[in-house]
Amino acid sequence: MGTPPKTCSFLNKQLERHDAWVKRRLTAIRRKIIELQKAEHTRITHIIKEREKLFCYEAEPIIRQFEAELCSRKEASAKMDSIAQRLAEENRAMFLPYMGALESLQESIDLEFLAIYGMEEENALRGEIDRLNSLAQLGIAVEIVGHELQSYDSMIGAGLAQLPENIRSSAAARDIQFGYEGLTDQLRFLSPLRLAGPRISLWVTGKAIVEYIE
Repeated sequence: MGTPPKTCSFLNKQLERHDAWVKRRLTAIRRKIIELQKAEHTRITHIIKEREKLFCYEAEPIIRQFEAELCSRKEASAKMDSIAQRLAEENRAMFLPYMGALESLQESIDLEFLAIYGMEEENALRGEIDRLNSLAQLGIAVEIVGHELQSYDSMIGAGLAQLPENIRSSAAARDIQFGYEGLTDQLRFLSPLRLAGPRISLWVTGKAIVEYIE
């Protein structure tokens, strides 16, 4: 059973439209690459031409010195050899890494791999940002809850301390005191996670951990 003519015609038009769009994007990319290559070629050509002038610029005064009998032929020759060696080393140090980078780009770098790697890195970084945002929200929640619990802790402690002795010794009051102490312990665990305010530093022993678990 074949595809209905209308559907096939629609898909063909969509194919042609997307194909033209992709080709236009590639043409724009190619144009930009060529533009960058031409600009770089112009820049390097200018640098080389300027450096081609350096030897004569530095060596000609030596000829004038020899003609004025300010130095011997051997001294003049040695000076020109030194200038030539120095400029050759400078040129090598300047252009050898540049040529190596171009060779690496031409022979070793997979542009498609770089693009895929870049997208994977971007997705990983976005995931990390989302995780950090979640942690920040958790930190704010801990900050708010810790502050509120600290206020209630003070209120409960003050209220229990003001109860008459006969009430404080009752079973109900002891249960309240036990619950209050448990709440205080939980608040102590939350305190190091708070961002603002004083932080409580506590040395926790193994015995304390066993007692807490029990």
